[in-house]
Amino acid sequence: MVVAVATAVCGSVLTTLLASTAGAPPVGALLATILGAAIPPLIATAGPFHAVRLYGAVLAAAIGLAIAYGGFSVTYVVSGEKPKNLPLPGEAKGSGHSSGKSGGSVLTESGKEPGIEVSPDSVELTCVGRGQGCLKTVTLKSTGDVPLRIGNIVAESDGVSVAAEDCAHKEFAKGANCTLALWLVAEGAPTRVVIHQNLPGKPSYVRVSRPSGPSSPPVTSPEVTPS
Repeated sequence: MVVAVATAVCGSVLTTLLASTAGAPPVGALLATILGAAIPPLIATAGPFHAVRLYGAVLAAAIGLAIAYGGFSVTYVVSGEKPKNLPLPGEAKGSGHSSGKSGGSVLTESGKEPGIEVSPDSVELTCVGRGQGCLKTVTLKSTGDVPLRIGNIVAESDGVSVAAEDCAHKEFAKGANCTLALWLVAEGAPTRVVIHQNLPGKPSYVRVSRPSGPSSPPVTSPEVTPS
């Protein structure tokens, strides 16, 4: 039985990887996984006591499939990455595409799974502090078919502060949103606020423009008096 289960696991993993490499859709990869788990034990049913062998083969195939599928599922859950081989629990709606839009007041990234809308995707901080007119807010909205998970939210410059307690390290169902608060600490060059999330690819960003700082006084040559 142990050998039969081992061959079922190996066959299941191998056919899953081959189907994924060949570009099969998630459902096709799942069918390949099932066949890979079933075929090796069934081959061993030839011979005497066929009924007993068949029962054992079916049991071994089921155990092997559970181990292989569970292994892929655990790997996905632990890594937090998008599944690459199988339609895992909560991720089985098929493939799609990701799109992005930048340069306007709203940045939207949506795909086959989670999606995020950052509004606005750029802000201008004109004065130091959190007083009226100085503090800016940005809304993050979940737009995908599965929950949006937001991780760290950090400014790339110490001259900009972000209050992200409402959003960071939280999960949002489709349509739910949260708000960031940004304010200027020090003048300087344009920078960005980085929003780490569970979309495939790069993080999301908020572009931040701010005063470049007081200009330096002009340098004048010392007056030279003739001797």
